[in-house]
Amino acid sequence: MLIIAIILFGMLAGAAAQLVVGKPAGGIDWSLALVAGLVGSFVGAIIVTAGWFRLKRRTAAPTP
Repeated sequence: MLIIAIILFGMLAGAAAQLVVGKPAGGIDWSLALVAGLVGSFVGAIIVTAGWFRLKRRTAAPTP
């Protein structure tokens, strides 16, 4: 069930990205929407995780 939710969320995010960038004349390309949404969410997750680790390392007390 979670896999289906992730796929649907990726498709909706990709479709929204196509609407923001400029929808093609033929309508929304759902295969592009799926790929863009899933890859975009993966890249976003990497950025958030890297930022979290950097912040955690910066605020950690130095060990004696």
